[in-house]
Amino acid sequence: MHQKHSGNALTVDFSSLSESVYELLEDVFMLTILDFEGKIIKANERFQERFASSSELYMRDFKSFQDKRQSTAFIQNAIDIAMNGERWKGELCLVSKNSVSNWFTCLFVPIVRNEHEHQNEVVCLLLEISEKGSLEHWQQLATCHEITGLPNRRMLQQELDALSERAIRTDNRFAVLFMDINQFKLINDTFGHSVGDWFLKEIADRLQKLTTLSNRIFHVGGDEFIFLIEEIDHIESNIAEIIEVFDGPFTLDSIYFEASVSIGISIFPDHSIHPKRLIEYADTAMFEAKLDRRLPYKIFGNEILQQKRGRNK
Repeated sequence: MHQKHSGNALTVDFSSLSESVYELLEDVFMLTILDFEGKIIKANERFQERFASSSELYMRDFKSFQDKRQSTAFIQNAIDIAMNGERWKGELCLVSKNSVSNWFTCLFVPIVRNEHEHQNEVVCLLLEISEKGSLEHWQQLATCHEITGLPNRRMLQQELDALSERAIRTDNRFAVLFMDINQFKLINDTFGHSVGDWFLKEIADRLQKLTTLSNRIFHVGGDEFIFLIEEIDHIESNIAEIIEVFDGPFTLDSIYFEASVSIGISIFPDHSIHPKRLIEYADTAMFEAKLDRRLPYKIFGNEILQQKRGRNK
């Protein structure tokens, strides 16, 4: 996903804009103004024609228009950057009032109404990408896993990058959970790939019913899933919920089987501030949990790192 933000503030001073320049912006772009919470306080006619009437838009969260296949942390990060006085430019997939998803080039710019006021509003300029461009975007991004429909590794990277940037700014912590299904290869080999695919879909359906985790689940390949947990004080209860998904049997026609999972955990910034390293550490901890079997999960630490190095000698 193309995105960039400048290190220097690039703001719009509305008092210096001539009426003709402002009218030109309104004619060319779908334009909306957001308050400090990312809620819409003003929108031009082009934006209203595409998304909703003025009365329906007022104080509506801008993120409510985002297609579910694009991460909420991604757009929140863009708004946060603008709220901090920096310009953000990128591409967003938004859902219009006819429930059709389209790609837009988007520019978030801080608003300064006069030099004495603190920054507390953002202007958003949208320009639709062509239909052909939208199709090429979907093909290029391949945002969902082809079997389960869950966000895939590409989406995880996007979300994790945005979450890391936000955690650095707000001095917060979060956890990466790497889950592997212990019996998946046996199930696949015994019953065939069609049953294996059904099993993965069933797991995805059960996991998405966990309301505290439903928008933080990623299917990164095969039988591997990753969860992002922002409320790490509740991480043990989150893990218990995940494990409980596998307490009951899985039944398809006359086929009956059970499964369990191994989970590895890494924590930002305790173990690393780099997204790829956090995934690597959570994967390492998961592998140790799979070997140990006394507990279904392990948290990454020096002991696990030493055990890995010992096996690699």
